[in-house]
Amino acid sequence: MIKLRTRLERLLTRHNNLVSIILSMVGIVVTVLIALSEKFSGTDYVRTIVILIPIVCFFLLCRLSMHKYRSNYLSTISGKQYYAWQLKAMEKLYGAKSLTKAFGEVYSAKTIQFDSVRSVLDEDTVSLLKSGNIKNQVKNHGIVKKMFPGWKNAVTRLEYRLIVESSIKFEVPGYILDRYSFDKRTIYCKMGMYRQNIYTSNILEFELYKAFMRLKKSALNSNIPVPDNLLDFLPMRKLIHRKCNYDLNTILMTGTGRFSLLSVQLMIVYRSSKDNKYKTLIKKRSGKGLTSKLNYLQFVPSGGFDMCETERNIFNIKKMEVGCNLETVVWREFLEELFNQKNFQGVYDDPGNTDPENKIYGSNQMKLIERLRKEGKARFKVLGSVIDLNNLRHNISYLLHVTDEAGEFEREIINNIDFNNEFTYDSESWESLIDLQKLDDMKGYEESRMITSESAGLYHLFSEYREQQKREKEPKKEGKITITIL
Repeated sequence: MIKLRTRLERLLTRHNNLVSIILSMVGIVVTVLIALSEKFSGTDYVRTIVILIPIVCFFLLCRLSMHKYRSNYLSTISGKQYYAWQLKAMEKLYGAKSLTKAFGEVYSAKTIQFDSVRSVLDEDTVSLLKSGNIKNQVKNHGIVKKMFPGWKNAVTRLEYRLIVESSIKFEVPGYILDRYSFDKRTIYCKMGMYRQNIYTSNILEFELYKAFMRLKKSALNSNIPVPDNLLDFLPMRKLIHRKCNYDLNTILMTGTGRFSLLSVQLMIVYRSSKDNKYKTLIKKRSGKGLTSKLNYLQFVPSGGFDMCETERNIFNIKKMEVGCNLETVVWREFLEELFNQKNFQGVYDDPGNTDPENKIYGSNQMKLIERLRKEGKARFKVLGSVIDLNNLRHNISYLLHVTDEAGEFEREIINNIDFNNEFTYDSESWESLIDLQKLDDMKGYEESRMITSESAGLYHLFSEYREQQKREKEPKKEGKITITIL
């Protein structure tokens, strides 16, 4: 009974548009057949019409209501009032030092710098894989309810499902944050499904929105308060904090109490042969297949750290260990988003490409980049991690710095970019290629507020790296050493 109810919920939320159309057509067809049939009297005909029309109208109304609810949510979290309030809320919860400054604005993201990192499966996950119990653990959707029990959290999950379920494209395991080990320069990962991330991590931003709307109703003016007991308005987040013993480092640097899917993002910087200026790629998210940050600007590419596999071919220890490679997923996103190559999930189904890494690194684009790196004309490095405080997710951040004076990178890569459907093409959208100087001077621009906090954090890390490079190039001055005793 529970499984049937869950399937009906998914049907109505994920395919609500299709369901509405089908039911409407069924209602019309049945009504016409009844009207044409001689077996039914006028009374039967009227009775059937009276029954069918309300049913059809009900599902159409549900469809319109869900669309309106989703639109209200997305427009609210993109507004100035909510933006200012959530900044104060994040400062209240995590302190001013956890916020990031970029483009003359403040963002609800915390940046962590490191110059090398690797990702591995944690010991418990490896044990589950070897024992064959990993499938039951990863496919256990009931674990979400156990993480956040109670009817209030159940209502929040259902409301959020109405907003995001139709945007979920596929369901494969992803690499979930377990913990950092900075002395080993390692991120330990566990396995989880994308929906588990949606309803235990991404949902924290929706819960924040609900708190904002509740406080807005009771506000005496346009200044929405951020109460001292803010966590009481955020029961899911409060449970996470409690499981972390309210320790800030545990909350931010581990995945305790949630399934927080790791993500990657790349900032591409290259010198254009057209005007000899450095440029970077930035684009507006369109919302097709996306579950958050719609119409926000972001550096491209970026994406979740999940497996290159199909649902029926995933629970294999070797494939999970091989797939736990941050650099590989960066380049997969590079090919998917910038060159509209189809998702690499399912490449094992292609007899000609039995290994996703062969398909990724065997592409013409990657062969060129690898050659430029070997020739010293391109540098690829990790800058650190950006934590989105709204949903407590980590975005491992990379830089591709191309100094190819011959313009080969621009001719072969930039001039042949074909963005996928995650980005807008309307005339109001920002241009894709932005001069770094223009980006540096964005202070005061309205668009700066509409950059995702993850991208703002990436730009902050890039700015720190650039300053570091400048300091290293400066000639060292000889002189007396002064020791100051404090």
